[in-house]
Amino acid sequence: MSAVESISYARAGHGAPPAGTRPAAHRTHPMATASNSLVFDIASDAGALAALAPEWNALFETAGAPHRVFQSFGFVELWARTFLGQGETACRCRLAIITVRRTGKLVLVWPLVVQRRLGQTVLSWLGEPVAQYADLLIDPAEPALPLMQAAYAHALQALKPDVLRLRRVRDEAAIIPLLRALGTRQTGHVESPFVALGPGTGSAGFEDRQSGKAKKNRRRLMRRLEEQGKVEIAHHAGTETAAALVNSALTIKRDWAARRGLFAPSLTDPRFDTFMRAAARTDAATSGCTVFSLSLDGRAVAIAVGFVCKRRLMLHLITHAEDVEKCGAGILNLEAILRHAEAQGLEAVDLLPPVADYKLQWADGATPVSDHTLGITLAGRCVAAALDGMIKPMAKRSLERLPLGLRQRITRRQFAATTS
Repeated sequence: MSAVESISYARAGHGAPPAGTRPAAHRTHPMATASNSLVFDIASDAGALAALAPEWNALFETAGAPHRVFQSFGFVELWARTFLGQGETACRCRLAIITVRRTGKLVLVWPLVVQRRLGQTVLSWLGEPVAQYADLLIDPAEPALPLMQAAYAHALQALKPDVLRLRRVRDEAAIIPLLRALGTRQTGHVESPFVALGPGTGSAGFEDRQSGKAKKNRRRLMRRLEEQGKVEIAHHAGTETAAALVNSALTIKRDWAARRGLFAPSLTDPRFDTFMRAAARTDAATSGCTVFSLSLDGRAVAIAVGFVCKRRLMLHLITHAEDVEKCGAGILNLEAILRHAEAQGLEAVDLLPPVADYKLQWADGATPVSDHTLGITLAGRCVAAALDGMIKPMAKRSLERLPLGLRQRITRRQFAATTS
């Protein structure tokens, strides 16, 4: 099944509301207000989210830049079903999706969740740890900054947060003007490499921009791999095969992280696996998810999971087995993905943060991505300053300085608890 050039989200399934959430008979939050023909609502449960589907999809068509695939209705609805279910694994947060309508038309959607942490009410993006970029949807015909400021003011009034914590925001995100106006603190700076493809970009194809030496090296790697067995390259979407490949990819990724003693919080959350499998088995026209694989004698040894949106592919998960690392299976799979994307008429492949050497070998550029935090109340400012200024940096440095053997034992134990 080939990749799709855009995502049409029409699914409106009802997930179970999170524990402790008061059911709503309709989508309007009890504290909704109207001003200058604007109506502000907050969708706070699964039923309210489902009711937004047609309007949300329509707004996404006009306001959904490719990197906002993680704010599309299909992605958000699947996340809510996966992470806000019942039981011990349910997220301790509740939906707080800000919507604004002008004369009845939906002109802004800001997907958020609210939760209690360290005695503070924290307002953050919906989608963690799955969503790789965070943004809001806003009608391009609207005055962006005044509308976002009005939506933010309503969120403060209705939700009374102590801290605003917005991670993984691209420098080109629609919300950036609001964050600058609020004076948020930026941390966690990373870059997201991307590969521009030929069709529609005004540039040569990606292979034409590669050096002769690089091409020769990849041909040599392919010959070395073919000496070990039959090599097959494929892509799957909307099937159980795709979901099984996701399982394999997650196993390989955990093995890779454990060998290096790397702490990967998302890989310790079983709901991450559930979400990725569900996305892979859902029709690509609905989820946008495609799984790419390179197999050796029928065993998938290099796998990548991506989301296609508006002629751009976001490669969410890229991994390869350790025993074929010297044969360059991961590099060859990425080359096949780029060829496939270009053949499908896609304009770019986004390799997502963080930067890595193998990504830079292909990349034509990189987009800065940062985390943003704002303490709203006095208590919130104190907690945010302590966490971002001292506790988190100190904890990160301490973990990185642990002996490799100890880090390996810790990560293996965490991953074992996730998969048991």
